[in-house]
Amino acid sequence: MINFNWERLKDLGCIALWIFMSSTMLFYNKFLLSFYGFNFPISLTLWHMVVCSSLAWAAMRAGWAKPLDISGDTYRSKILPIAGCYAAALWSGNAGYAVSTVSFAQMVKSATPVMTYFVGMAWGVESYTHLLLLDVAVITCGVGVAAYGESELVLIGFALLVLCMAFEATRLVLSQQLMQATEVRFTPITTLYYVAPPAAAALLLPYLLLEARASAAFVASTPRCALHLIANALIAFGLNLSVYLLIGRTSALTMNVSGLVKDWFTISGSVLLLGSVVTVTQLFGYAVAFAGVCWYNYLRIPRAAGGGGGGGGSAGGVTQPGGGAGYKVVPGADDGGSGGRGGGGGKVGGTGAGGGPALTMTVIASSIGGATGAGTGGSSGSAGGARQHPGQPGS
Repeated sequence: MINFNWERLKDLGCIALWIFMSSTMLFYNKFLLSFYGFNFPISLTLWHMVVCSSLAWAAMRAGWAKPLDISGDTYRSKILPIAGCYAAALWSGNAGYAVSTVSFAQMVKSATPVMTYFVGMAWGVESYTHLLLLDVAVITCGVGVAAYGESELVLIGFALLVLCMAFEATRLVLSQQLMQATEVRFTPITTLYYVAPPAAAALLLPYLLLEARASAAFVASTPRCALHLIANALIAFGLNLSVYLLIGRTSALTMNVSGLVKDWFTISGSVLLLGSVVTVTQLFGYAVAFAGVCWYNYLRIPRAAGGGGGGGGSAGGVTQPGGGAGYKVVPGADDGGSGGRGGGGGKVGGTGAGGGPALTMTVIASSIGGATGAGTGGSSGSAGGARQHPGQPGS
């Protein structure tokens, strides 16, 4: 008689659900922005923020989550800047995805760890090592070769994706500092509750100046457009919950590995479903970057698991491998959850079993924006982007 390990099957189901939701969000956004005619990235991002804010508020009112003890000073000095970077990353990411092929955007996003590493060093939360510098050089070269081999290169799209990574890296570093300065514990719902409203407010002015009239006219004149937008926003919110479920049942390391698998599925789907052209040069460049990403994660594992026994710290919507039942999610990550089974939770940036910030930043990017941003998902799942979240076009 065959004995099934139902727990493992449930874990695999969570992984499959997250990959499906993340890929669906990405392709749905690309469809709306590039094929359906809704070429309004600010409007789409703002709509996601409004819907996620509303659903998070409703969930809080229903008792699914409780308000956090956050001082006004902490909110203004820590969370508002994170929300601003979050909004800017989603806006620029969606705009970049709108004019770039999905496969190319995924390849470019694999360089998120590079940007995060240098921003982290500038802010004093990352330390210099020769191996890491060599690794980010490998990733950079790989992405450069992939960009050179892109047959449908749009320079403005490439620039927007790089800008998205810069905002995302800054958000990750700010999130890291928040995690080191407070013991407040976030869930996906409370993250959206506190971050999505100011992110929406940050997008309101550019929306009114650049897209309000045209996007409203498009929705009013296009049959079923409103239904598409509602379905798209609900998928964004669902992606948040799927990441929470995945991290809650497994670990940040599983999230990283799953992100690698998702990237290949996304690139293959871009070729098969959207007709994207991927050249041999691109594949070679991405293979080099992919190897660098794997190495990057490997270099992070000893720091995240160091010490022995205890659980890892959490950041940016995910918990370090080995975390306990509690979870601690950084605002701006679309996702979050508790660490793996066993052990006690640790605070990011701590010492010993608590782990360091490096792997944390990488994992955050896998989920950030995954639920709410097109530009914040991608290869970063394993390399920061996020993935991000999504990431995640995810929003």
